[in-house]
Amino acid sequence: LWILALGKAAWPMADAAARHARRGGRAIAGGLVVAPDQAPAPDAALPVVQGDHPEPGGASLVAAELLGQIVARVRPGDDVWVLLSGGTTSLIGAPRTGVTHPELRELYARLLASGLDIGDMNRIRKRFTRWGGGKLAAALAPARVLQLVVSDVIGDDLPSIGSGPCVPDPMTAADTRALLQR
Repeated sequence: LWILALGKAAWPMADAAARHARRGGRAIAGGLVVAPDQAPAPDAALPVVQGDHPEPGGASLVAAELLGQIVARVRPGDDVWVLLSGGTTSLIGAPRTGVTHPELRELYARLLASGLDIGDMNRIRKRFTRWGGGKLAAALAPARVLQLVVSDVIGDDLPSIGSGPCVPDPMTAADTRALLQR
């Protein structure tokens, strides 16, 4: 069992998941907790790292890289619990290939000042990030992934919560351009 807890509620979610796993006799192989604040590890196998919020900075880049290192250790047939909450988009905010970190920060800053709601911002941001738009689930495949979500997005739109690291991006490039123009 691997536990990946990402977002502003990552630590309490990871703590509850670790306790639940122990009560059920499940050993935690490893994982990661990425939160806005440093905290003690909820389990010896679950290190806590701090990301940046509301714009991704150096700590977010480190968190995204550590997440990649953990994901690379997951094997077919492993169980992975992805515990997702608001703030994930920034806390693990690293640019996808072809986008620089300064460009990603500029995009976040402009979107935060745009007046768009969080759902629309995340619909755009996921296109430019390493883990958004289902990229985390794709990297974990073919492991068995269970995603548990605490939503901060009105309507609980899974592709928008945390930029949808475990769900496919239903938007087209034209949809994204229209949002950017707005």
